[in-house]
This record gives sequence, C-alpha cells and structure tokens, in this order.
Amino acid sequence: MANSRVQTTIGDGLLRFLVLTYLFVLANTATFVTEVHFLNGATVAYVLAVWLTYSVIYLLPVAMLLFLLVKLLGIGPLARGLAALRLRPDRLVGVVAVLCTAGVQLFLYADGIVFRMYGFHANGFVWNILSTPGGIESLGATRSTKFSLVAIVLSAVAIQSLLLVFSRRSRWLASLVGRSLSWRTAVVGASLFLILAGGERMAYGLSDAGDYQPIVTAASAFPFYTRARMHSFAQRVGIKPRRDRGVHMAPGSVHLNYPVADIERDPATRDLNVVWLVSESWRWDMLNPQTMPATSSFADQALSFVNHYSGGNGTRMGMFSMFYGLFGSYWFSFLNETRSPAVLDLMVDGGYDLHAFTSARFSFPEFDKTIFSRLPSAALTEGDPDKLGWENDQANVSMLLDSLKNRDSARPFFRFMFFESPHASYYFPDDAIIAEPYLEDMNYATMDLDGDMPLIKNRYINACHHLDMQFARVIEGLEQNDLLDSTIVVMTGDHGEEFMEKGRWGHHSAFSQEQIRVPLVLWVPGQKPEVVQRMTSHLDIVPTLLTALGVTNPVEDYSLGLDLLGDARRDHVVVADWDHLAWVDEEAKVTFPVGSSSMFRQHVTTRDDEELLDVSVVMESRRSDFVSVLSDLGRFSP
Repeated sequence: MANSRVQTTIGDGLLRFLVLTYLFVLANTATFVTEVHFLNGATVAYVLAVWLTYSVIYLLPVAMLLFLLVKLLGIGPLARGLAALRLRPDRLVGVVAVLCTAGVQLFLYADGIVFRMYGFHANGFVWNILSTPGGIESLGATRSTKFSLVAIVLSAVAIQSLLLVFSRRSRWLASLVGRSLSWRTAVVGASLFLILAGGERMAYGLSDAGDYQPIVTAASAFPFYTRARMHSFAQRVGIKPRRDRGVHMAPGSVHLNYPVADIERDPATRDLNVVWLVSESWRWDMLNPQTMPATSSFADQALSFVNHYSGGNGTRMGMFSMFYGLFGSYWFSFLNETRSPAVLDLMVDGGYDLHAFTSARFSFPEFDKTIFSRLPSAALTEGDPDKLGWENDQANVSMLLDSLKNRDSARPFFRFMFFESPHASYYFPDDAIIAEPYLEDMNYATMDLDGDMPLIKNRYINACHHLDMQFARVIEGLEQNDLLDSTIVVMTGDHGEEFMEKGRWGHHSAFSQEQIRVPLVLWVPGQKPEVVQRMTSHLDIVPTLLTALGVTNPVEDYSLGLDLLGDARRDHVVVADWDHLAWVDEEAKVTFPVGSSSMFRQHVTTRDDEELLDVSVVMESRRSDFVSVLSDLGRFSP
C-alpha cells in the first residue's frame, strides 16, 4: 500500500509537470507556426490544430517512458533495492523527467533555427556536421557561439527543473489540476485531442487529394509531420484530383523563393530552338561506336561530356535536377507548389512553340505538376500503354518530326522527348539486335540473377542500339529541315543502370557509378566539337541553356549549377535519391541522409565505390564543402 501511495504521489506530480511542459512546448513550437504563410482561414484553422496536437505528440514518447518508469519503480524488488541504496524514487523520476523533456525542448528549438535558416528540418546531413569534431566551427561558430550553445542547454535544463519543482510544491497548482482532472475532464480532453487530430488528418488528406496547396505546403513547417493519403476516400466524397496544367504560382507565394530574382533576357539575343532528348536508364559507357554508332558520330561533331553525372539515381531526381539545376531534395517543395522550371517559364513567356513527348507517363513521376505544369494538355503526348517501350519510341519520334514539319516557322520551338527503349525489361525489335546471346524470357520469378546477368545486359545493349536508331531519326530530321544551325540539342539519360557490377541490378538502389553516370551530348550552334573530360552534372544543363538563350542573371539566381560553356569548373557533384545526398569528387563519395528515416547513417567510399579505411580524413578535409552544400539546400527557401 505504501508503494502504491508513493506511485500515486509521484504520478500526480509528474502529470502536473507534463501539463506545464506542454505549455512550454507550445511556446517553443510557435516558431513553426510563424513560418507558415497564412493565405486563408482554412490554413489558420489547420495549422492551429496541428500545433496543438503535435505539441502533445512530441512529448508523448517521454510521457510514456516516465509513467512506465514510475510503474517499474513500484515493483517490490526494485523498490527495496532503491531503499537499500537510499535513492528516493521521486528524485530518480525527476532527474529522468528533466533530462528527457529538456532534450525534447532543445531539439525543437534547434530544429526551429534550422528551419528558419534553410527551409527544411534537422536531418542526418545537419546532424553529421554538428556531431563530428570541428563541425560547429565549420559553420562559422565562434567561441561566443559555443558559450551561447552551452547557455541554451543549461537554460533548458534549468527551466524544466523549475517546472518540476513548481509542479511538486505549488499547492495552488496541485489544487487546480486536482479539481480539473477527473474522469470526465480526461474524456473531454482526449475527445478534443482526437477531434483536432482527426480534423487535421482529414484536412490534409483531402487537400492532398484535391491539390489544395496552402494546407499541403503548411504541413511542411512541422517536424516529423505524418502525411495522410485519402485519394480513394476523396473521390468517393466527390473530390477529384486537380491536375490543371498551366498553373504558375508567383515566386515566394508559399515556401519557395525561386528564382530569387526575376529572369532577365537580353532582347538582342537570337531565339534558338531547343530539342531535349532524354532516355530512361542510359548509362555513360553505352555511348560507343559499336553500340550507338549514329549518336557517337553526332557526339564527335558536338560537345561530348564523358565524366558527366545525373542529379539522381532514379527518374524523378534525375529529371528534376536537369530541368531545374537544383538538388533533387528540392523536388518535394516544387511538387507541393506546382512550380515549373525557369527554363520553361522563359520559353512559355517568350512565345515558344512547345511540345513534349514521352513513351511513359507525365503523371508518374508527377512531371505534369512540376516540369511541364505550364504546358497545356494538348502539348503533352504520352505513350500507348498497350505498346512496348521501343514501339512508343518509334511512334513518338514520328510525331515529333511531324510536329517540326507542321510548326509555325515564325516562332522558335521547344521539343522534348523521353525514350523508354533501355528500360527494364529492355525490349527491342529484331533489327536492333547486335548482342547475342541474350535472355529471351525475362521471367523475374525463375531467372538466375547471377548466371543470367550477362544475357540480361545483352538485352540492354540491344535496347540501347535501338535508342541510337531513334536518336538518328531525330538528328536526320533536324538536318533535312535545316534546323541544326538554329537549334540547341541536348542528349542525356535520366540516370544509369547497374548489372550487378557493385551488387545491384537496375537503378534507384545505390549511388554506384553505374547508376549515376550518364552521357551528355550538347550541340550548340557555333560551338566547336570537343570531348570534355572534366566532371560535370545535370545541374549544369539549365545554366548553360539559359545563358545561351540570352539570360543575363547570374546563375545563382535560379540554379546550383554552372554554365558548361563558361570558365567556371566544378570539383564535385551532388546526387540525390528520396532521402539521401551523395557528394562525389574525383577521389571520394560520401552519402548523407537528409531524411529522418536514416538520421545517423553515412557511407564513405572511393569515387569508384571501393571501401575506404580512413574515413575521418575524407570527412575532415571536406567539411567546409559540406557546409556549403547545407547552405545550398536552403538557398531557394525564404
């Protein structure tokens, strides 16, 4: 009975302490509320609901731990052991309570600073810089900054200690909470929490399904926010996804500041046409005279970048990086805001004749809501789902060439095409066969992954040869219509493709060279042919194009890349997947987490994916560079 009374006393004081701490958390998390751009009353109501409920959720793990600790300390052997050691249970619980809640407060405070500075929440990349020796100094921290950090930590502990003392000794608070906390008020409080939590879940889910961006974007202000998906339910209640193309939000309207200045173009610049050809899974070493003779011949007449990297190891990030010139981790913000790239904005506003073709779909990944969001539906041609990739490639090339013949010759034009021939399962027609034997039956259930891989790669080689045949048709069409002298041509891959060279098959699974290196062939009228050996990136394509089209802004206004025709040179590239960034230079490759799912993991290898023994040397010598990447991650957030 004595233990029970002690537990009840400790539990009552702990409950009062958590109520006071919740109020402190509300004040702490108000930072996130102030970062939301309140466009209407619905956004205000939604954000208030998230603020009130997530402040509970942030404290919930600590509360559960503390009440479990109280229960454990009431168990006979543990209680007797504490008595023998002359340790009071209430003091032990108090120490744990103060340290854990102070930790929560410090994390929320630090995350708020990161969010205000960079526009994203604390993640593995930030943690790595802060937790390694010299990391804080590399951010420019002075001795006074370190003293301030120590003072903040001590202040958090002191505040939580005062709250604990007040919660235990204040008779007024004990009386107030004692009168307020009954089973009725508990039910009312729980019901209110569930109503608010359910309401914000419903608001987000329906807003996401209906593309209502003010609420969808506001959610990103809160760390660890869990997004609800309710597309099926939304359709049942009559909400249909809005896929209106042509939507273009003004810079800075919600959370993006892109571009950071209005794009200006020299009116005296010649209006060059642009033909942009991208192939699925086209890795760098397939561009050779045996596999792709026509493309190799064209590359010999153009600029051929042989040490070129995609901005991602999958289609979404690869395409995003080449059209926006930004790290792939920006994808989510641009999707939320239906923001098109500056290069297409320039051409749309400049009266270009625009048409895009794909042998896949524009809706997955959601390029109809990002890259091509300003193009009307009539200007977007997709592949026939009943046809194989190579069949759609052939059909779309025919339509692309017809569109050039029938265009308004008074207007400059933009043509884009996405090819599917090299996509697994690597289909091709008989006249494209150059590599035999090949695996004829791509049965994923029965294939021997190791034994069949050379035969599978032969399929890929044949598919790339068919891609070469389609590239040749486009180049021939431009030549026959006398357009090469007035047209920029871009040829590249969205990402590479691995065939177990580093233990994986396909792409989007690792940052191996086979998955991230791709060809880049660039034809610019008037440029002399050159084989470029230096390291280049998909991020450099847009700065090169916009400069060639007469844009006078500094590249930093709209991109993290470089003008390939200018004097600047890069010594590294950054490649992204869903929640990682890979830093790649001539010697090393460092993979950082940028998502909370892998907060504390990093991987360091050589550039060619061999393990490194002395990781600390690599990290120390590049720390200042990593800090600059951190800054770039927030450059286009207000």
